[in-house]
Amino acid sequence: MLYRFIHFIIRRPIIGLVTSLGTALILSIIPSIFFRFPDFRDPKMGFEARGTNLANRLRAYHLLVESTWPSGSLTSNPVEDEAPNNIVYSQVEPWRTNFLGVKSNESSNEKLDHIVPLSSEDLEYPPVEELEKNPYQGFGAHHKNVNWTAIMKLGRDEEHIVNQRMKNKKPENENEVNPHYQNKKEYSEKHHHDYFCGPPSSDYSHVVLSSTNGSDLLSLGSVLAGCQIQEYLTSLAEYKSLCQTKGNGQILDCCPIWSLPNYIAQLNKKESCFDITEEDIHNTKKLLQTCASDFAKTKNEYHDCEMEYLSPCQQNCTVYNILHFITEKTYLFPPKNDPQLRNAIVFLPLAKSSALLDYYKTIVSGKLEKDHVRITAMDFGLKEILFDDLLLHDTWLIAAGSGSIIMFIYLYTSSMFLTGIIILTISQSLGVSYFFYTCVFNIRFFPFMNILAIIVALGIGSDDAFIVLNTWYNISKEASNTSSIDIYHDVLKHASIAIFVTCVTTVAAFLTSIDSKITAVACFSIFASTTVVVNFFLIVLMLPSAIILSERMSTIAMFNLESLLSVYVDHFISAFTNAVFRLKYFWLVILSVITAISAVIVLYNPTLKLPDTAEFQLFTNEHLFEQYDFKYKNMFFFESFEMPEGQDDFSYKMPLRFVFGVLPEDNGDRLNPASNGEMVLDSSFEASSAKSQVWLLNFCKKIRAQSFYQSTQGPLLSNCFIEPLIEWMKMKCFDPVDNRNKYPCCEKYAFPYPRRVFNTCIVRVTNSLYKTPSSFFTRGIAGPKFSKAHNDPKSDSKKSKPKMKAVVIEYDSNVPYSSSYVKMKEFYAQVESWFKEELKSAPPGLQNGFFLSELNFYDLQDALQDDTVNSIIISMVVALIVLMISLMNPVLAILAIVTISSIIFVSIATLVLLGWKLNVLESVAICLVIGLSVDYSLHYVLNYKMAPDKSRRKPRVEYAIKMMSGPSMMAGLTTATAGAFMLPSSVLGYVQIGTFLIIMISVSWIYANFFLLPLLLVVGPVHEFSQFHYPAWLVNIFSCNYSQENSTHIESETTSVTNERPSYIRESCELDVINCKHVINTPPLSSRN
Repeated sequence: MLYRFIHFIIRRPIIGLVTSLGTALILSIIPSIFFRFPDFRDPKMGFEARGTNLANRLRAYHLLVESTWPSGSLTSNPVEDEAPNNIVYSQVEPWRTNFLGVKSNESSNEKLDHIVPLSSEDLEYPPVEELEKNPYQGFGAHHKNVNWTAIMKLGRDEEHIVNQRMKNKKPENENEVNPHYQNKKEYSEKHHHDYFCGPPSSDYSHVVLSSTNGSDLLSLGSVLAGCQIQEYLTSLAEYKSLCQTKGNGQILDCCPIWSLPNYIAQLNKKESCFDITEEDIHNTKKLLQTCASDFAKTKNEYHDCEMEYLSPCQQNCTVYNILHFITEKTYLFPPKNDPQLRNAIVFLPLAKSSALLDYYKTIVSGKLEKDHVRITAMDFGLKEILFDDLLLHDTWLIAAGSGSIIMFIYLYTSSMFLTGIIILTISQSLGVSYFFYTCVFNIRFFPFMNILAIIVALGIGSDDAFIVLNTWYNISKEASNTSSIDIYHDVLKHASIAIFVTCVTTVAAFLTSIDSKITAVACFSIFASTTVVVNFFLIVLMLPSAIILSERMSTIAMFNLESLLSVYVDHFISAFTNAVFRLKYFWLVILSVITAISAVIVLYNPTLKLPDTAEFQLFTNEHLFEQYDFKYKNMFFFESFEMPEGQDDFSYKMPLRFVFGVLPEDNGDRLNPASNGEMVLDSSFEASSAKSQVWLLNFCKKIRAQSFYQSTQGPLLSNCFIEPLIEWMKMKCFDPVDNRNKYPCCEKYAFPYPRRVFNTCIVRVTNSLYKTPSSFFTRGIAGPKFSKAHNDPKSDSKKSKPKMKAVVIEYDSNVPYSSSYVKMKEFYAQVESWFKEELKSAPPGLQNGFFLSELNFYDLQDALQDDTVNSIIISMVVALIVLMISLMNPVLAILAIVTISSIIFVSIATLVLLGWKLNVLESVAICLVIGLSVDYSLHYVLNYKMAPDKSRRKPRVEYAIKMMSGPSMMAGLTTATAGAFMLPSSVLGYVQIGTFLIIMISVSWIYANFFLLPLLLVVGPVHEFSQFHYPAWLVNIFSCNYSQENSTHIESETTSVTNERPSYIRESCELDVINCKHVINTPPLSSRN
């Protein structure tokens, strides 16, 4: 087969090249015809765990939620199976605002936020000496400067009013109301249209203002600087066409900005924030400090703070809006003597959308700082849109990197023709791989991470090309009396075996991640592995034909690299060899110490930490959008679940969800995040039996007795459906009020109920709960889920009735939400182990239940940690096996593995010191380190093994240096330079690709040359020590000998190839890995001209 291929390309090199290139082009074009080009507008897609126990449970739960939608197969209330009574997805979003008593989606858009101005009456009342002694405890020293008699008097005057209001009554005498309330009400009615358009909202675009010199933002200079920044933001041309407006008729003005200066101005009756005085700021600070405790303690009042007869702290949500939306949460929490505001948010009346892209670009092109106040972060809802925009904008960096690669390849070959063919081979390896990925493997999802395969194509492709070229030039130069068929056979055989071994080891390293629980990582593993395999075949098929054509065309180089750099190259190789030989022990000690330190960094401290936020970073750290997500976002109450230390009472508590009736199975496409699969109901589910009823009742009681349970105020009607059912069944069978017979759902039956009674009454109870006022019953996912029926269960019994298909029991835990892997792991393990123990006593119809909570991020962290560790271990084992098979020398294999392990440790340690965390992209980068670190070390070991003089270590190492110093240097420079061109990008992915390329190539080259070679000089095997051999029959198959008759026949049909070769070519040759008898002898290093 090999001879026939050589015979063909010698006779028809053009046909061979055009056929290979044409086939590759056609395969690259086919996906663009039948499939859309990859869309990276959602670069975070696929960055979730899939296939883990938790992931299966979470997916099954969300499918259960979707099944209760109007178009779903289940319903929460079968009696009124209509769209208004079905659960909407937003009601079961994990981001519940159960802290600070804030209710989302109130009718805030239909109301105006009435701002009540701050007057002297608010803080100055006639003194009441008996109330001045100790009016406030434990909130800092600032209480000494507040007229607490006024505050206490407000509380005393209002006490009766509050009590009346709690009884849904108005005061018996309207005149009893403190006069300042009436004044405020009149002012509010008169001026509320001049203020803000409702309260702030996270749906509006907002920017963060920070003090650059550490001064207080609640100082006059800072407030005025904030006003100037507001004026700049509203003066831009795009602003008026995008802003939310107010007004009547044809006169529409932009709504005011929600900002600290504007709130201060309105509280103090100032027309503009530029009119604010020191006294206004002082009064506002006193109000905020006075009301801070009320903000924290009476949080339940804030959901309806536009009611009349509220205290100044609660009037119109002014204080609430400032403390909840505008100021950072550490400003007054925990209490401090002299609070200083360092960061504040400004909300713009601009809805987050892609329409803001031009406005954003205009903002960042101007000056973002006034005096000592600066815009330090933004959230315009543009992160993904801008990423997609910059991804295309920064392609010039990729083009520049590609240009550098072309330059290095040309300098090495001095042939534009060969340079072009090599570039086409590298680029087409990506195109053909995409064909197999989409059309053959039928994978519909192409994650952003797959772009990293460019690294694979560059690193592997350029290195393989250099090896083939050097093998060709060296063999053809040395074999002056050898026939052309011998030359081509030796070149293709030696080069293909060398690059095949690296191909196998690299593919094996990548394929260890194919079973990754993270979709994006698994997809990258497949695409990168395919790229390596395709690159191998394209190099073998295209480059030999291109070399033959280049020889026959007698291409003349524009300039001769050897003539320009020969002296420098000779000096470099001589100095490099001396450095390796004379300083071998120095390099071994230094690099061994670095490896040991790196191992400590990676394995012990600080280690490659797991991500501490669910946000995925798209841009560099300095970008305004990333500054908001990763630095400032959690500084404000309205954005964060994790509270400052000591403020856990206000944190979002992890829910306890126990699901029965649904199997935690994921039958969707694991490699497609959009494929959710179908919900699998538990056919054995049975909640109506007597044993099931008793167990469910006891189970709910046991939950509330656990240490992780959080007691919740008020009735819990939907949390455990069995308890409302029992209360319901205590009713009289005949209701004289409405003259209705409630049989069988009445006191006639005792718990546990007969199956038929249970199935009938649970439907009626559920319908009754859905008619309960929202103050006592909030619709959610908790409770029973029924199959849909088009009849009332109270009607004709012969008709089909809804059947209970699933049950969700839900309570709150006392564990606050945290992005800490350790804390969430402890919480999950505690509840999971308890629930498994409880399931042991469950009846058969309930034994398939499962527990889950808001553990999506924890599941991702756990999958990242497990997959990365497993990938490293499996890759090293596979690499050792491949090296053992290819080298047949355990000593050389172990030395190579030690070097590869050192490269991995040092590379990962460098990334750790640079602040990288084990996120999805970093996990892929580690996979790349493992795959690409094998290359240089493997080639050096192969050349050491195949050195002609096997009696001593020194000549064997000299031979390896001569064979690989040129290709390794050129391949390293090519890849590292391409990486350097990526560093100026704003896209984090490009920057990380460039950083990773430089680190990985540098470490690999240094350790292959200054660690592995000294190791071979010191402990490398000599003669045939530890050298095993392949069986004779296998050696004969791959033997270089061939029939002289076949040789003569083929040679007679081919033209001889000139033996004159350009003098600029580096002498290097990848020799046969298998015990081939045909070995090319090359002159020793000392004889090199």
